[in-house]
Amino acid sequence: MLNRFRIYSRHSLMICIAFCSLCELILSGDAMSEEKKSVLQDFQEQAEIDLHFEMENADQIAMKLSGRRERWCRRIIDMEVKRKSAEQKRKSKYRELHEHYLTSYSLKVDRRDIDAYIESDPEYQKLEQAEEYWRLCVKYVDGVLQSIDKATYNVGNAIKWAIFKGGG
Repeated sequence: MLNRFRIYSRHSLMICIAFCSLCELILSGDAMSEEKKSVLQDFQEQAEIDLHFEMENADQIAMKLSGRRERWCRRIIDMEVKRKSAEQKRKSKYRELHEHYLTSYSLKVDRRDIDAYIESDPEYQKLEQAEEYWRLCVKYVDGVLQSIDKATYNVGNAIKWAIFKGGG
């Protein structure tokens, strides 16, 4: 007998696993602040809450899905703004370092090697990690939004199944 009907789309679970492993890889470099770590944990906890339901309250969940979608849409906009800001900072640092290596006469750097020098700069690497972190956040929130869209159909099907089982 089907007492509990939980919905986790396979797509959302794969995104969660990939996101968690990539963020752990990025966060292992200690480049991320505690604020960003708490943002990541908040996303994971909230997504787990928003992406499952039990059969007993399927009708209530159906009513709340649009609000959940709206909340995640606001989050993706915020994350996209932060990602764009991090990208601009990284590009600015790249330009600054490029000009430094081109005009520095004390350093005789070949033009072909400038990219290697820039990419080995610790500040540039931190900015690159920050940009990648926000890119992953955007991707994760997008996956949650897709899962919420799919959950709308799954909740409807679960309600229809319950009606069918009840003889209606």
